[in-house]
Amino acid sequence: MKGLAIVGLMVMLTGCATNHGAPIDDDLGKITLPNGATYVGDLVNGVPEGYGTLKSAEGTYTGAIQQGKAHGFGKTVSTDGAVYEGEHVMGEFHGRGKLTLSDGSFFIGQMRHNKVSKGTMFLNDGRAVDLR
Repeated sequence: MKGLAIVGLMVMLTGCATNHGAPIDDDLGKITLPNGATYVGDLVNGVPEGYGTLKSAEGTYTGAIQQGKAHGFGKTVSTDGAVYEGEHVMGEFHGRGKLTLSDGSFFIGQMRHNKVSKGTMFLNDGRAVDLR
């Protein structure tokens, strides 16, 4: 599924919590990770906490962060064109949200542990499929 890059992006954000020896500048609120990804936003003791943006080769996440993980409302835009906008729990898509795939089809409903759960999938040919 083309949305897999989004999951990879969330795993990358989770890695911010340990910092992995990346340089920290608390005054600027910016961390550069060894893989070249950057985080700009709120930091507490060098760990992303509050609100910020993570940019990487997989895409961009902007939103709420707790203990270095996406937690609360946020938006992930993947380089393959997939977009997830909704609730996150400790680094996972979990709660209400909208997942739009690069082909234009989209899902609105509940996500559980990075997977589509209950809701409706609107296919790019105009059909709607209820998922229960």
